[in-house]
Amino acid sequence: MKVSPALPLDFVDRIRTQLGDQSEAFISSLTSPLATSVHLHPSKGENCLKEYLSNSVPWYSKGYYLSERPIFTLDPCFHAGGYYVQEASSMVIGQIFKALSEETIAPKVLDLCAAPGGKSTLCLSGLEGRGLLVSNETIQSRVASLVQNIDKWGFSNVVVTSSDPEKFDALPNFFDVVLVDAPCSGEGLFRKDANSMAHWSKDLAHQCSLRQNRILQHAVQTLRPGGFLIYSTCTFNPEENIVQIQNLCKQQFEPLPLESLESADWVKISSGNAFGYQGYPHLIQGEGLFVSVLKKPPGEVSKHITSNRLDWLELPEAFKPFVDMGDHAAFFHKENYFAFPLDFVSDLEMLSSSLRIVKAGIKLGQLKNHEVIPDHHLALSSILHPGILSIEYNLDDAIHFLKKDILPNNTTTSGYYLAKYQGLALGWLKSVPYRLNNLYPLQNRIMGNFEKRKSN
Repeated sequence: MKVSPALPLDFVDRIRTQLGDQSEAFISSLTSPLATSVHLHPSKGENCLKEYLSNSVPWYSKGYYLSERPIFTLDPCFHAGGYYVQEASSMVIGQIFKALSEETIAPKVLDLCAAPGGKSTLCLSGLEGRGLLVSNETIQSRVASLVQNIDKWGFSNVVVTSSDPEKFDALPNFFDVVLVDAPCSGEGLFRKDANSMAHWSKDLAHQCSLRQNRILQHAVQTLRPGGFLIYSTCTFNPEENIVQIQNLCKQQFEPLPLESLESADWVKISSGNAFGYQGYPHLIQGEGLFVSVLKKPPGEVSKHITSNRLDWLELPEAFKPFVDMGDHAAFFHKENYFAFPLDFVSDLEMLSSSLRIVKAGIKLGQLKNHEVIPDHHLALSSILHPGILSIEYNLDDAIHFLKKDILPNNTTTSGYYLAKYQGLALGWLKSVPYRLNNLYPLQNRIMGNFEKRKSN
């Protein structure tokens, strides 16, 4: 068998044992071209990337492969949250989650290892405004990218937290669905990320398995009896995959069949009564991913959870032209007003008693000298008031806006305007005498030459 010299020999030896006569095809696939794929926002994505969309991803209806890779930074639809660039195998979570979330009218969902946010956006798309998502990331340096991606998706029924999994023990039997996309040895990323290959070792894989086991033990505590656990990794290592499912089965968790994956060339991996599904890059158009769905056994549900009383208030009248509050409550935090779904006010108070809350709901903005200063998050949100004035830009002018350049003021009325591209909001402008202020966040602005439309 011809072996790539870049592949760790211990990895190759194990793959030979695992895959037998399919090993050569598997190893060859690690040097084949990597497909670019995206999943579309359920309401913003209709007109995005039309010239690039190729085949649909078989296991997720909103997922598409692209005919070539554009420069996403130079696409205003990307900045508006019209789509999320994601490896196709990971989108299987979207299909699985949508089916599970429909088991409950208003499910409470935890994405325990959420950054950078791709799987959280899949969950939000599946919820379609129902229920509540808690999107948690333990590593502080990864939280900012998580918040930015959640903000672009624009839904209000989400709380971003940054807490160790152990902290969720204070919320026993709280969630209907828990997703653990566990930190792993990254074998499924070898084709995509050379660093994953360089850092791989047998010891790393073993240490990852211990970490995964710890995370799962806290995940099962916060999952309600009869609730669903989705476990996934981007590795092929049995110790990190099927062995973890075996441990859960010893706790009477029941793995559930996913027949749609078997028909899409995913391989069912079994050991005793434990099983899950593995995507191999020589069999599917995607990277390596393992996934298993398990149901928690019945048991006692009622346990006391402490709450923190939050400062709920009536939203000042000045905000009314900017936001359609509908079934939302308002609260004030660090000089800003926020909107949060009324149905989950008590849940947010319980979460805040145990977890570090980074952001909850939609950040509406500030009120200074009786004037609203709307937040960028509001511009991208689903609760934006439909009556707000807007300026529709062509591609070049939209990119100038995203570069935070000065734009000509052709307005006849002073005040705030939405900058839009193809009907999608990009951010705020403020018309004042003789100029149009570009309020796009400085930290988000795009840099560099934008004459070239496609990547190399």
